[in-house]
Amino acid sequence: NALVFTGVHTRHATTVGLNIEHGGRVEFYIILGPIATAGSISECKTAFSDVTLEYSTFSSGEWRTFSTFHAWKYRGQEFQFVSESIPTDAWSNSTQFRFRQVSFDDLRDHWAIDDVRIWANLKPQWHESGAFRERQEIQNANVKFAQGCYNTDQFSVFDKQETNFDDHQCDEIPGFDRSRSSS
Repeated sequence: NALVFTGVHTRHATTVGLNIEHGGRVEFYIILGPIATAGSISECKTAFSDVTLEYSTFSSGEWRTFSTFHAWKYRGQEFQFVSESIPTDAWSNSTQFRFRQVSFDDLRDHWAIDDVRIWANLKPQWHESGAFRERQEIQNANVKFAQGCYNTDQFSVFDKQETNFDDHQCDEIPGFDRSRSSS
């Protein structure tokens, strides 16, 4: 299911604008056509031209080179994994990435990318925000409630007394089977 580039047409793939205002990583697999030997039959012809990864932010509108993948290093029989930190200049709330081969020989220079992943870092101190703490309290209460319904070791008789736990609330949980709950 890799994205393969061959032939005479323009060779590029561009992402939609992504929010990476706190940085992140780009990860993917790449392969450029291996060196063909005399008499070898291969759909993937030898690559001699490099591939670039570029980025553009909404504010700048211009494409800048992020990294260059040299044919001599990435051609072969197997995909190679690449993982690189996103440059600070590319951090924005709408950054696009583009894989591109500017010049190529259409009868050779076959290449492919696969499993492209763009990882965005979370906002620093995200776990200290009021919204996070509020959601965490709700989640903790939900977990505690579920523990009470299933009578786990984490939920004691004292917890039931302290929280005024009502066992009949458990019947409202989709899929709850009282007969499977240890009493």
